[in-house]
Amino acid sequence: MPSLTSSCARTYTTAARRLHTSVTHQNAYQPPPAPIPASDALAAVSGSPSPVQGTLGLQPGDHAQVHELASTQGQEQGQTGGRRVTLAEEMGRREVEEWKRNLRRVREWRRTQGKIRSTFASVQPPSSTSTTSKPSLLSTLLASGAELGHSTSRLAPSYMPYIYGHRAGLHIIDLESSTVPLLKKAASLVKEVTKADGVVLIVGTRPEHRSIVRKAVERLEGNGFGPRPIQQKSNIPDLVIILNPSENLGLIRECTTMKVPTVGIVDTHTDPRVVTYAIPANMESVRTSELVLSTLTIAGAEGREERLLDAVGRGPSVRR
Repeated sequence: MPSLTSSCARTYTTAARRLHTSVTHQNAYQPPPAPIPASDALAAVSGSPSPVQGTLGLQPGDHAQVHELASTQGQEQGQTGGRRVTLAEEMGRREVEEWKRNLRRVREWRRTQGKIRSTFASVQPPSSTSTTSKPSLLSTLLASGAELGHSTSRLAPSYMPYIYGHRAGLHIIDLESSTVPLLKKAASLVKEVTKADGVVLIVGTRPEHRSIVRKAVERLEGNGFGPRPIQQKSNIPDLVIILNPSENLGLIRECTTMKVPTVGIVDTHTDPRVVTYAIPANMESVRTSELVLSTLTIAGAEGREERLLDAVGRGPSVRR
């Protein structure tokens, strides 16, 4: 009997110790649960099992995105070969799609702007600087070779103010600062002479000058004539235009004696003071001679036309 009692006491003591150990273990510190991967969350929402694909946990504000991702689960599986994607992969995919949409919008906007510009260009008036506009006097002189002078060794000392520089042994005439202003000044003089019903004598003694002089005389009509003997005082011109002054020094002396002003194309080897109104340019170029003479006689024709309009009562004097 005593042995039975001691045995029961030992059994009770062992059970009490085990119970104490179990309670102590249960009350011990438990680590927080690991975050739920996005793929497991998708599986939980859709009701199908899914292997663990990542360690990105869901935050309290991500539940709406989980439901949205679950709605597109079938499409995602087709794009990823049957496996499920994480939340980070889905967000990256959406950023790429948004970038592509913005790129399409930019391209469409550029196409629209291109159509607007082409439509505007087709209806706007032509610009004054378009290629179809009338070329300037300076560019026409350059095209005719008016800037080319004689050899640097033949330069007249008094011609230096009209020199731009030299190249390949030839002097270059300053067309912009010298030729164009002086040509316009001479054209204004011819216009005033013809407007006052004056007579202009045009002289060019080279064979290539014949057709040029004939056209110029026809342009001035009754106010111009070509070279012929001046024998009577009534034939003395009011102005003389000479295409080659260095070869007509005798005529220039005669004009000086009779106090008749002269206009001439003066090259680099000629003293520009031999004529009253010098036009520095390439005297050897026929195209330059034709251009200069055309500019002068067109201005003379305008002066003649103004005089005729004033004579019939339709000119500026009647309007005043």
